[in-house]
Amino acid sequence: LGSLRSALSKRAAQTLAALFEELGTASNRPLASALVPSLAKRVGDNTNAFIRAQARAALLAYCTSCPSADTALCLLGLARHRLVPLRVAALEYLGVCFDANPRLDAELIAGVQQACLDLRRDAHPDVRDAARDLADRIERGPAAAADYV
Repeated sequence: LGSLRSALSKRAAQTLAALFEELGTASNRPLASALVPSLAKRVGDNTNAFIRAQARAALLAYCTSCPSADTALCLLGLARHRLVPLRVAALEYLGVCFDANPRLDAELIAGVQQACLDLRRDAHPDVRDAARDLADRIERGPAAAADYV
């Protein structure tokens, strides 16, 4: 996934998306700390639109099939990354996790809500918008899953 060769990186993201869709939560869960940051980095990469699109599809498949606390914690860490596209993507995919698993730990949800409050004061308007959208999404609950990403 981190290869500089775009065809290889794109194929890796496509393969991961297919794998995530086929495997269940139990099989995907151990992969969170290894793959979520790598996929998110590619989602935030503005140099290659094809790789970015495949990484978005793979991360969406992962967050939908394995919306565990581990996944949400990885994304929460990335929501404070120095790169704007990564912060925005992390917030968007946190919303996917909450839609797919509304029973996430209350302490984790409180941490995400606090991050949303903090990020509403971010210097970049896209981050502020994504933080506001995620906070609204958490308040509304998982019903609006199809409206995002």
